[in-house]
This record gives sequence, C-alpha cells and structure tokens, in this order.
Amino acid sequence: MNILKILVVAIPAFAFNVEAKEKQEMKCYVKDSSGIDNIYFVNAPKDKINALPKKLIGKTFDKGNIKKRRISEVVECVKASELFSDVIARQLDSVTVR
Repeated sequence: MNILKILVVAIPAFAFNVEAKEKQEMKCYVKDSSGIDNIYFVNAPKDKINALPKKLIGKTFDKGNIKKRRISEVVECVKASELFSDVIARQLDSVTVR
C-alpha cells in the first residue's frame, strides 16, 4: 500500500518536472540556388531562433510544380505575426496560403 502511495506521488511529479520548450511560430523568406523564392514556415524553440537561418540551409521546399527545392539562402526570418522588412518578401507573404 505504501509503495502505491509513493508511485501516485512520484510519477506525476516526475512527469511535470520535464520542461517543455516554448516554441515560436516563424516565417522565413528563403531562396534556392536558381533564385526561386518562397516563404518557409517553422515552429522553432525560442532559445534557437537566432540560429534558425543557418539551420534552414539545405532544407527542402516545394514551389508549385517544382518539388524538393533546396534552400541556399535565408534572406529574413520574422515571427509569423510580424511583417517582413523586405518588400518582395511582404508581397510573397501576402499571396502565400497558410
């Protein structure tokens, strides 16, 4: 009976002790090696947002009929609710389906 009481108290305490990393929805204006541009959406841990542009290099995206384009350049990343500073990125973002 005492073991059961210990398990009832210990298991929930252990489960809540694991820290859940807070994530931030981000959108990045990216280009592939041939100049095709896209808006790339990602949920990134808040503590790794600064490293996000470097992590995206080499990832793939689809653009219309063109599949598996590799990201070669990350022009700008912002929170999903914010506007890009780049004019082309803002125009592309306005027509991108979420």
